[in-house]
Amino acid sequence: MLDPFDLLFDLSADRFTSGEWLARRHGVSRMAVCKAVKRLSALGVEVASVRGRGYRLTDPIELLDPLRVSKGLGERNHAVLDVLEFLPSVGSTNAYLMGGYDCADPARVAVLAEHQTAGRGRRGRLWESPFGANIYLSLRWQFQMPAAALGLLSLAVASEVAHVLESEGLSGHGVKWPNDILWCDRKLGGLLLELAGEQQGPCGVVIGLGLNWKMPASVAGRIGQPWVDLVSALGHESGGRSHIAGRMLSALVSACSKFEASGFEAFRAQWARFDAVSGREIRVHVGDCVRLGQARGIDAEGRLEVETGQGLERFASGEVSIRALR
Repeated sequence: MLDPFDLLFDLSADRFTSGEWLARRHGVSRMAVCKAVKRLSALGVEVASVRGRGYRLTDPIELLDPLRVSKGLGERNHAVLDVLEFLPSVGSTNAYLMGGYDCADPARVAVLAEHQTAGRGRRGRLWESPFGANIYLSLRWQFQMPAAALGLLSLAVASEVAHVLESEGLSGHGVKWPNDILWCDRKLGGLLLELAGEQQGPCGVVIGLGLNWKMPASVAGRIGQPWVDLVSALGHESGGRSHIAGRMLSALVSACSKFEASGFEAFRAQWARFDAVSGREIRVHVGDCVRLGQARGIDAEGRLEVETGQGLERFASGEVSIRALR
């Protein structure tokens, strides 16, 4: 059976490639080529097929280049990692690290994927993960502290991601508590943190980041909230998808290193600068209940503070979802 990923390297957005040539190159039948193209289409890769001319990618695809990712990551942060993996397709990068490594394995492992079949966001929501279009990244980090000391980690990581995006030329973005990355109130990316170890003593955490890079039109209609991709927000492709993937991994590694050394104090001012809801009127959903009020930032434990009709209320991130009204 022809691996569709092998076929992908022979396809271009600039010209058609004949099915006959592809069949000869891979030593298979033209029917096998056709089936491989269909499997690519099922992954979200848009392939045009014209009788007598062959196949062509509808849009260019930049596959992840390990060398360019490593350059974006930087030598210092690369040296901190024990393992850096690249996968063509996976159910979920978070699930891969949650299920594939135990405490005896390397402490700092990162994985990048071209595609996810079961990408997840907070509260079990589906994360659209078309092939070769966006950034799908997870980092497993073994902290030498108990889980109770990691309550503010998600805020630290989110603020560091926002900071690195700013260094890449992005403006008008921020973090919607606790860890959604927004640009002009449209979702650009999100983080998902999961404990991967014991509650007491050293604790492993898997940090997943999904960042919209260049969303295909065929997928856009399935997203049920305002969204944006980085290419649209920047107005250009910056250093390319591989470069941005390396920079986002750099943000995660830097955040974990700084948090382990200095806790949330190293991020407090940065968080306040990128807080996208502080001072705004918001709607807070707590189960079936709704609170209306003005966001007042976070307390010492990272809980959202909201001035409501009942006074100043505090909400933990595992309990609520919020919407900015204006």
